[in-house]
Amino acid sequence: MTRLKVLVVSIMSVATAFAYPVGGWGGLGVAGMMVDVEGLNDNLTTINREILGGSQTVELESPFYFIGGQGGGEIGLFSLGAWGGGLFSRTSADALSASLGYAAGSVDLGVNFKPADWVWIRPCIDAGGAVFALELTEIGGGEVGDALEEPYLSSLRGWQVNAGAGLALQFNLPLCKRSLVGLMIQTGYLYPVYISWRDQDGSEIDPIEGFGMHGAYLRAGINLATRGSPQRVMPRSGI
Repeated sequence: MTRLKVLVVSIMSVATAFAYPVGGWGGLGVAGMMVDVEGLNDNLTTINREILGGSQTVELESPFYFIGGQGGGEIGLFSLGAWGGGLFSRTSADALSASLGYAAGSVDLGVNFKPADWVWIRPCIDAGGAVFALELTEIGGGEVGDALEEPYLSSLRGWQVNAGAGLALQFNLPLCKRSLVGLMIQTGYLYPVYISWRDQDGSEIDPIEGFGMHGAYLRAGINLATRGSPQRVMPRSGI
């Protein structure tokens, strides 16, 4: 009988040691990214002045903003999350109008620290990508003398692969026994791994120096979350 008790206690101890909390979160959010637009603005200004005969500079402004959502799950100390969003930006000068649509997303692998139910801390590494489309249109149509020239129109497409690291904080309020609602704030930096640009004919062109959907970012969102519920890798003993 004593040996049986020792065996039961040993099994329970091992099961407890290998118990792990399982939970998750998800919601809507917004983000801002400090994109380097200097090279792009220089190129657009050159088109406006030297090709279309304008006199003004063309200026897309940074940061770029994204509207989207985020979600993820956790098993024990580790978590796997994802985020995605997009928006567009427009600007114009005296002879050129530029419209840029963009979308980005990433997945992150994090380590969870929960000093209390009301605050979660999650350092993470990111990997993801982005797509963008740039439409350039001449303003005014380009009338020359008595003849009408075809207005300038150009369409460029691009995509890229990013990698980086970040830190996420979530501040929670309880909804019920296992459910929470939280304000998530995440900041970090994305580095460009590869960038590809193509013109309207599908031909690959040189990337615009410095430009892409990468840089320092700040994301914020409202998440519905569940507290980690202990799960076991081995079934309970029937003894």
